[in-house]
Amino acid sequence: MFEENIEILRETLRLNSAVALDSAAKALGSAPRIVFFSIGLSYPVAFSIYARLRFIGLPAAIESDSHLQLAAAAEMKRGDVAMGISLSGSTRETVECLRLSKERGAKTICITNSINSPLARSADIRLYAAPSEVKYFQAPLASRVTQLALADALLVIMGLRRKRKALAHWDRAEEHLLKRRIDGFGSLERPTGNQRMRRAERSAALSQRG
Repeated sequence: MFEENIEILRETLRLNSAVALDSAAKALGSAPRIVFFSIGLSYPVAFSIYARLRFIGLPAAIESDSHLQLAAAAEMKRGDVAMGISLSGSTRETVECLRLSKERGAKTICITNSINSPLARSADIRLYAAPSEVKYFQAPLASRVTQLALADALLVIMGLRRKRKALAHWDRAEEHLLKRRIDGFGSLERPTGNQRMRRAERSAALSQRG
């Protein structure tokens, strides 16, 4: 399973250009509103990206109910960004939300395992997570590994774009969250803002080199 994950991560790196990742990060970073559309096994990936965007101060939103997602798509405006995430790229609810968002004038981004899928055809910016060749139960897990890797790459790029502002938002949120922890747990020394920025820069450099 570990070897399979390593190989599909390499394939994901080959499938996505630095231009596509940078375009997606730029669109997300400048949008007045970012809405995520996803259901089923891909929903946790969408929620993970949403949560981390909120941590760095971006106006992200997500609904867990597919009907509410459709209602959110109907309210999209020009300049907003809609991101649809689907393993197959053919999940009807996610495709319909992305199409409606595009009709409303929003820029659309997708993360999918299927290059020629309806979701990919509905997106302005396409990010591809390499599909797993494993045919048994952990195939969806392997696919989520690649989706989350793409999410991490996007967040590193966006963090570097926003730099101090992103770190300031993250630090404020973390300061309050640390107060919610039980005494004596999770009290490892926190890296400074400069240390985290250097780590992000190294990660970005390695991604471009790969």
